[in-house]
Order: sequence, then structure tokens, then C-alpha cells
Amino acid sequence: IFYEGLSTRIFQVNDPRNLFGGKTGLIAAKISADQFPDYSYTYRLENEYKVSKYLSKCNVIRPALLQIKEHGSHTIYLEWAVGTTLRQWSRSTHGTDSVAQQASGGARGEVEATKTFDVNDVVCLALKISDA
Repeated sequence: IFYEGLSTRIFQVNDPRNLFGGKTGLIAAKISADQFPDYSYTYRLENEYKVSKYLSKCNVIRPALLQIKEHGSHTIYLEWAVGTTLRQWSRSTHGTDSVAQQASGGARGEVEATKTFDVNDVVCLALKISDA
């Protein structure tokens, strides 16, 4: 397991012969952390696959390779992207988990309506994301 959160698990899978359609020999398999995910999670995962599939044609994100639905389990496979994660970049740049979390005051999970973002931070973040 490469990443495990409250709702998602991401596995790094070796695919040296690129059987899943990738080019790097590594893929990311994203599944629900819940054995019986609710409809909203399944819908979001399917939507993520569709959007990723569309955007990968524009060469702006890593390619979405495959979506498998069987026995109530949904998995999407993405090309593995080597590099700095958004969390790593945010920690090194801002000393916190994320700009959104920093703006929201931490664990509350909501961005305050009165909070203003520094334009330079936002532009820097957007440039880093677009370089990825």
C-alpha cells in the first residue's frame, strides 16, 4: 500500500510488460478503503476515471488506463507518476499539510469565507501543478 486514507487505498503495482497500457512499468491502483463503499464514493471514483481519461488525451495529467467493476468492488488504474506529491510540496513550501488545510485553520476541514489567499502562493502552486 502506497497510500491509505479514510476512504481510499492506492497501491503501486509493478507492470514491467505494460499489460495495463502504461508506459513506465508502474501503475497506481486506486480502490475504496471500505469493503462495501457507498454509492457516493463509487460515483466519485467513476467520475474521476472519466475525467482522467478525458484529460489524459490533452497530456495534462497522468493517463487513466483502466476501470474494473466486479463483485461490488471498483478499481481504477492510472499511470504511475513519479515526482513530488502535492502534500510533499506543500509541507516543504508552507510547513503544513496543505494550503487548504492551512487556510481552514487545520482539522476543521472548511475554508473560512473571510480567509484570503496570497496571490503569489496560489500562482506558485498552480505553476508547480502544471509542471508535474
